[in-house]
Amino acid sequence: MVKLACIDRDRESQQALTQFLQSIYTSCRETMGHTLVPEFYPAFQEEVEINPAPDAVVVGWQGGVEASYRVCKSVKVAHPDVPIFVFFEDTDFSLRNLNRFQAVSDFHFKRSAEEPQRFIHQVNLRRGSGRHNAKGKLVVVAGVKGGVGATSIVSGLAHAGDALGSKSIIVDLSAGSVFAFYAGAESLHSLDYRSALIHSQEPDLELVAKCTSQAPNGLNLLLPPMDGVSGRSDGSQLRELWVRDPERFETTLRIIELLQQMYDCVLVDLAGTEGVLSFALRARADTQLLVSSNEPASVHLLSRWFAALGAIGYAGRTRILINSTESTGISFRDVKELLSLSEYFEPEMASLPCLAYDKIAGRWIGTGNSFYTEGSRGTRRCLAAAYSQLIEAAQSEVTAGARPVMQRLLGVFRRGFEARAESTPPALPQPDFSSESSAEGPLVRPSTAQAASSYADERELITQEISDLYTPPALSSANGSSQSASVGE
Repeated sequence: MVKLACIDRDRESQQALTQFLQSIYTSCRETMGHTLVPEFYPAFQEEVEINPAPDAVVVGWQGGVEASYRVCKSVKVAHPDVPIFVFFEDTDFSLRNLNRFQAVSDFHFKRSAEEPQRFIHQVNLRRGSGRHNAKGKLVVVAGVKGGVGATSIVSGLAHAGDALGSKSIIVDLSAGSVFAFYAGAESLHSLDYRSALIHSQEPDLELVAKCTSQAPNGLNLLLPPMDGVSGRSDGSQLRELWVRDPERFETTLRIIELLQQMYDCVLVDLAGTEGVLSFALRARADTQLLVSSNEPASVHLLSRWFAALGAIGYAGRTRILINSTESTGISFRDVKELLSLSEYFEPEMASLPCLAYDKIAGRWIGTGNSFYTEGSRGTRRCLAAAYSQLIEAAQSEVTAGARPVMQRLLGVFRRGFEARAESTPPALPQPDFSSESSAEGPLVRPSTAQAASSYADERELITQEISDLYTPPALSSANGSSQSASVGE
């Protein structure tokens, strides 16, 4: 959601400006398709200056050129990073005014003749530049096929974020709300979500609070909509409205935007869902996480995913997480070598650590816990490192606590070597070989010739001792004469 403060001469003109911008947005939705959901609200100059900065400020035309210039100058001083959009009357839209407003505003539009698409496009480009609070990351998790552990990874990442002090929520797009069932949530579906979809209701924070739930293991969940007839979310009619209807998927996207304001990370488990909703979530995601196991079929499908991703061209990042479901599967190094053959593969896509084979962690379903809590210490460390990289945590304590294991070990060894260098023990006293008062006299290194002579004498002595103990039998030559074999030979 993009918040835009509408400033004009008085409250009546502010309301008129808000309605004018809302009509622009409505017309753009019909021609441009999906756009960001803006929130236009009337405000005076003083209200904008003393309150947290909005995403953008729109200055109307009814106050006149001089009043608009003073408003832009004052708001720019209070919030220098917030983009300012100014609308002019047709008679005031001149080169002189444009040059004058260039230093105190960012974009200028003519009220009657300006194309509305240009305004909405600039709002989309400049969104978030003046945000007061950080926006939560949207991470979309997709398995290359069933059984690779994508749902397990989602549960592990959510609990890893909680361990690092980050707040996350899980959005499950599966047909039967399997994640809420695995987590033991009290309710598996939401009637309020269903009502919002059917009636195309504009979501707000109150509605989002009704659609969310916390499982007994501490995981936060967005409950899927419930079919009013069967009490399930896999009804064909409701599910079509939810994931495939091009006119109602905006409701879910609006809910996701509100969740990003409430949580540090929104984890979406696609669960093999196809339709306009999954495509829109991938297009808007900050990071798309592809989960694959280390068995040959999954690795082969993972390589085919890159061709599809390259053809579509997602704006967000793509990361790969290998979940070793087999103890004797393909190594992580071989997987990267195979993926490097694709023209769309980049080395940073495989920057996440590989999850080692963990038989106990794979049995988390039915325990009421998660893949993180049931896993070994190595599994928990890898999940924490992966979560930190996915959300790009700005907090230093989160990043430091989720560093890869090898980097942490190198840091420990480096500190140990530095401490050893600083506290070098005193040298032991060396004997004085130059003293002539020694009882055995000075030590003299023998020369090379003496050493060779001593070695030859010792070898001859050893050969003589062996000859005394053993005498070899006589050998017959070709002419019938006998001769004795020498031991030294």
